[in-house]
This record gives sequence, structure tokens and C-alpha cells, in this order.
Amino acid sequence: MAFVTLGGIRTNYSVHGNGRPLIFVHGAFVSEDMWLPQIAFFAIRGYKVVTYDLRGHGKTDPSRSAYSVSDLAHDLALLVRALEIKEYDICGVSLGGAVILQAVAEGRINPRKVIVADTICDLRGDRDVFLLKRILPRISMLLLLRFTSPSFWLTILHRLIQIHSPDSRMFSSVSRDSLALYVSEMNKQGLVQLVDMLYRFTHVPAKLVTKPVLILRGAKESGLFVRQGELLKQRLPGPVTEKIFPDSGHDANLIEPDLFNQTVLDYLQAPDL
Repeated sequence: MAFVTLGGIRTNYSVHGNGRPLIFVHGAFVSEDMWLPQIAFFAIRGYKVVTYDLRGHGKTDPSRSAYSVSDLAHDLALLVRALEIKEYDICGVSLGGAVILQAVAEGRINPRKVIVADTICDLRGDRDVFLLKRILPRISMLLLLRFTSPSFWLTILHRLIQIHSPDSRMFSSVSRDSLALYVSEMNKQGLVQLVDMLYRFTHVPAKLVTKPVLILRGAKESGLFVRQGELLKQRLPGPVTEKIFPDSGHDANLIEPDLFNQTVLDYLQAPDL
């Protein structure tokens, strides 16, 4: 664990191993700890594994004001520059994947290969997002966050997911428990800012991402993320590979770590397309 200041925000990061840099970007509401099943695997196989906490997550300070996915992409670029990372690959889950795609599309980072798992691409017009915002408009959601406990808010969120995707197993029981712990430990200001950012998010300019991309998805994922994966495949102009994990929802790196790790390793070691 170490700290670096990125855009005025004290940011926690970790580096493990030596060799070709491999950056991991976590999803919303969690921290760099979600990559523990990947860190040792890649570090002993000749990779320099870099993880960090997004602003408002884990041990990183919350933002001083409202922010966007583009701001998170800028943070990522600042981290790459501050740590002088060259010739690297990068992997992100969910929000982390969107941050990577945004950073590549904006020309802020230049990885060799990109891996994104269960990520968001374009929420404009998605029926589940439309219904959520009708049931709980942004202001109502933020008030709920400010005046209730994080655990109560998370229960409401899980219930809404079950209503809209009753057949999905988006999170395993282990992941739900871990998520509840992460959320309970988040700074309230950071949590409100994060949810506000997610409500305001519309899309990433995937058509500007020309790098080779590996898209990963759990077979038990919710309908929203299944549709997002299909949109991403359609819009990416560069070489695209897809892998679906049979026993996972939104948490393949935790539920099927061996398969996840080997899939990523095989992709990284394959000849460039």
C-alpha cells in the first residue's frame, strides 16, 4: 500500500511483482481488494501488478466535488504517468471497465491490450435504467442515501435488481456480503457522489477504442449487463474477443478465479492481432 496525489486527491495504490505492467481497475462500491485472487496469480507469472482505489473508494479520499467517468479516466491517466508505467496491459470490471474505455477513447492512456468484464457501454434508452429512474429519480435516490443507512439502501438496490431481472444471479451470496461490507465502510460523501455520478452517466465513446479488447461476462449476469456487452461488441471497431463464464454473475474474478485468471493470461500471451 502506498499513496500518490492525483489531481489533488490522495490515492491509494499497490504494486506487486516485477515484469510487464498489468493494471487492474475495480468496479463501483468496492476497492482494490477485489483483485486479491488475481494479484498473486499474475505476480508470480512475470507481471508487475498495479491496483488502486478509485476516488471515494477504499483508502482513497473522496472527491472534492461532483465528478464523471471522464474524471475517473483522467485519474487513471495521472496514475500511469505518476508511476511511469510503460508498455502495459489493463483490465477492469464493471465501472472499472468503463473508466478504461473512456480513458482509451479520449487518448489519455495507451495500453497494448484491454480486458473489460461485465462493463457498461451505453445506458441511454435501456429499459431497466429507465424504470429505475422512474421508480427512484436521482434526487430521491440521493436523499435516500443521505438519510438512511448504507445497508438499507443496498437492500433496496438488490430488491430492484430482483424485480427487473428475477432470473439473474448477478451477485453470489459471498459477493453480496462483501459488497455490503464495502458500502458500510465508504465515506457517506463518497457514496453519495458515486451514486450521483452513476445516475448521470450516459455512455462511453466505444467507437473510438481501436485497441484489441477482451470482453468477459458471467452467464448469470443481469439482463442490463448482457445487453451492455452486446452493445459493446457491436461498437468496438478493433479486434474483439469474448468469453462467458458459466457459473458467475457480476463477479467472475471472485467466483471463478482460476478460469478468469487463465482466460486473461491466455489472452495477454496470445500474439497481437
